[in-house]
Amino acid sequence: MTHPDEETLAGLALGDAAGASDDLAHVATCPSCSATVADLRRVADAVSVSPRRLDLAAPPAGLFDRIEAQIDDEERDSEVLDQAHAVAPSPAIAQSPPTQPVAARARRRWGPVGRAAGAAAAGIAIGLLAGYAVWNEPAPPAPVEVASTRLDTLDTRQWQGMATLLREDDQELLSVRTERLDAGSGYLEVWLLNRDGKRMVSLGVLRSDGRSSFPVTQQLIDEGYVIVDISREGFDERPEHSGDSLVRGTLKS
Repeated sequence: MTHPDEETLAGLALGDAAGASDDLAHVATCPSCSATVADLRRVADAVSVSPRRLDLAAPPAGLFDRIEAQIDDEERDSEVLDQAHAVAPSPAIAQSPPTQPVAARARRRWGPVGRAAGAAAAGIAIGLLAGYAVWNEPAPPAPVEVASTRLDTLDTRQWQGMATLLREDDQELLSVRTERLDAGSGYLEVWLLNRDGKRMVSLGVLRSDGRSSFPVTQQLIDEGYVIVDISREGFDERPEHSGDSLVRGTLKS
């Protein structure tokens, strides 16, 4: 009995039956080829489904140990066959009809293909299970807004952006979003001013696109550093505030 090659079986598993009526008829009556097509079709169906729609379950205990043991057994069988083929058979043996069952001959004929399919299936299973762990990993909690303020110009009270205090993973972040402010020949710096109007701390430099986030501590907020100020600073190596504030706003919960 001549079995279709692996490419033909793969095509049948993918639904490519054009010009393959003889192959289809063979698969319909051959348990070995039928089982191979069914296995390939299940693999094709699995990898064609969107990962987020897969309903995966944990593998049975010892599954991968059994796969590995089966592959090892087939490799040992293949080595035995290779050694047997290295010895030339006698004419009487060569002319005698095969007496082994068809299923056994089919298993030997498809031994290498079976090993490759087993290894591929194991790899796909491992990949799917690893992906399942990632897809089902709990999403991190969304940042919680603690307080916010408009950022307005000091003279005309014109709106220029927003500052929002966010709590994320037990950490506070001050998110600043502004229109493009004019830094002149210098740069823009973000500060937190205290309510007393005498103390301030620098949070850092505002990016040129007007969007930056800065880590802050709850202790700083509790001590009254709730006034957000953006100043225009020059490259003069002076760490203190220049006194040229462009926008300001007070955080309110």
